[in-house]
Amino acid sequence: MMKILQRGSLELRLALRLGAVFLVATILAVGLFFYLGDRTASALTRQNLFAEADELALSIGDDRPIMTFDQLVDSGVIAPTTAYVIRDQEGNSLAFSDAEFEASVRDVSWSRGRAQYFTVGENDDQSQAYTGLATRENSGQGPVTVIVAEPYNPENAILDKMLDEFAITAAWIIPLFILVTLIVGVAAIRGGLKSLVDTSARVASIRPESLSLRLETKGLPSEIAPMVSAFNQALDRVEEGFEVQRRFTANAAHELRTPLTVISGALENWGEEVNTTALRHDVERMNRLVNQLLQVARLDSGILDMSEEFDLNCCARDVVQHMVPMAINKQRTLAFTGTEKPKTVQGNRLAVEDALRNLIENALIHTPVGTEVNVNVTIDRSIEIRDKGPGIEDSHGSRIFERFFRSPTNKSPGAGLGLAIVSEVMRQHAGTVDYFNSPEGGACFCMKFGESG
Repeated sequence: MMKILQRGSLELRLALRLGAVFLVATILAVGLFFYLGDRTASALTRQNLFAEADELALSIGDDRPIMTFDQLVDSGVIAPTTAYVIRDQEGNSLAFSDAEFEASVRDVSWSRGRAQYFTVGENDDQSQAYTGLATRENSGQGPVTVIVAEPYNPENAILDKMLDEFAITAAWIIPLFILVTLIVGVAAIRGGLKSLVDTSARVASIRPESLSLRLETKGLPSEIAPMVSAFNQALDRVEEGFEVQRRFTANAAHELRTPLTVISGALENWGEEVNTTALRHDVERMNRLVNQLLQVARLDSGILDMSEEFDLNCCARDVVQHMVPMAINKQRTLAFTGTEKPKTVQGNRLAVEDALRNLIENALIHTPVGTEVNVNVTIDRSIEIRDKGPGIEDSHGSRIFERFFRSPTNKSPGAGLGLAIVSEVMRQHAGTVDYFNSPEGGACFCMKFGESG
């Protein structure tokens, strides 16, 4: 019970709302009951009085005297308990049921345009109380005012008393009934929320070592099931991220182990002739892998400053100039073509340079000795890198941008991080990276930036 009364409890909120809805619905239902009951009773009484007034008017002919009370009763025009007065247009009484009633309704008259309802004798010493109406009717002797009334039925008074007693009783029964409803409602709500409690317990049991656990959606309310499904999908992404990190660590360790072993062995035999070319090659591999690891870490941190504005021409030219020695060392050439006007983009220049450097390194590795790698800045804010290598196998598709993906036929050194870095950089710059195989041979990668500056 204390848990229910806690501030912010879902059970308490639902129970209070249920009680409020029930209270309003009960009050409206009781009020509607009294309103419709009174209106229906009044409508039935008025319909009966109008019918008797019409019958009285129709009983008046132009060539015969007005029938007496007994004649009207015998002919079924009125009931034996009905009292009436018929007046001409000047207000003179033409006929009436009894003198006492005629005197009691002397001040009652027809209101022009509508019937006049009245009650007489209810609060005075008159022997009989009446409820009736005065209306204008057309008869055989011309327009007449018909005043017709029925005795006030004691049964109606009993009914009114019963309704009053019902209202008093309902005043304390309804709160008690609402309290019982709330108790039952809380029990029902608690049973309905049991699946959520079980789900919460299962969420609490999820640990980094048990990320494969998923929440059951069977039996959950339809409003909650989509949220649980979305949570499961989030767990899928978290598990995938953990798996990427595990593979990242394993691949990095594997890639660094071999060159470190070679360097360690060479250092142990430093006094003998050492193959410095192999050492330089291993150091180069280590430098490239470490640089890529740093790039991945920087991108994954999500703290890149994207506010800098820079020219793609200057950015690409600086990278090409920096990589010319590498191209010469590999016996390839680098060519750069820019645009006449600056092509300004907003983002992080260092990240773009890292991405471009990865693409140029890949191109230099795969293009044959003696060929040229072309780097072009286009007028639509794109950078193209073309080589003369074997191109990209069609079966690989977009998988080439996944981390650690390497083609089984690719014998070149690397960890499969370069293209993944390029893809992430372009994503953070709201751009795209795509590729196609050139008809002349080789692959072309295109880094396309959005409009800016």
